[in-house]
Amino acid sequence: MCSYIKDQPYDLYPLPRDYESLTLDGQKQARLAVLHRQDTPQHLVEAWNFFRRVYLGGVEKLFYKNGFQESPDFHFNLVYDLGKYARNATAAPRGSAKSTVIGLEIPLLISLTRPHYEMSLGLATDRLVEERFDKIIQQFVENELIIQDFGEMKPPRGRKIWNHHQLSLMNGAIIKGLSVMGKKRGGRPRLFILDDPENDPDSEGQAAAQAVIEKFEMILFR
Repeated sequence: MCSYIKDQPYDLYPLPRDYESLTLDGQKQARLAVLHRQDTPQHLVEAWNFFRRVYLGGVEKLFYKNGFQESPDFHFNLVYDLGKYARNATAAPRGSAKSTVIGLEIPLLISLTRPHYEMSLGLATDRLVEERFDKIIQQFVENELIIQDFGEMKPPRGRKIWNHHQLSLMNGAIIKGLSVMGKKRGGRPRLFILDDPENDPDSEGQAAAQAVIEKFEMILFR
């Protein structure tokens, strides 16, 4: 169980106690150190919570359209389990923001802090993949706090692949998107996130929904 919420040794944690006395460059390095320290599940939780508060919550409504809100314990446990276990399956009611945490916040954090790391995001349809990538791309190209500390992540035109199904970042990290009903190509990513594979807003009837579920089961178990 993640104990991070109840275990804050001092106000600025996980930043160093002398953070406010550091130079601007020193403060930047301290922030980056927090984000890159992911060697234990607890440290991954700390990095994620710091990232969402400072880099995503600090840009008004560019990421959180309804404004920043505190995460419930459930979110902390999601991230903790991601750091502890090789395989995770989570079910939660609609509106619990699990897709925001695991399908947006975590991919952004990991791609920025783990150079040459490859991950894949799987959703029910190509349209959902493109909508998800729209949100991710917006943070890389418009979020001033991310650009300030990590630099430009979008490569010059023609240098690397940059579209709504694959993002090849300047640090070598790669995010690929695929739909459950589409063709699967490429190698094995380090992290594969499958989010709401049965949620096809364009499907009509139980038969279409069942076809998506069967395709998902084939990907997962064969």
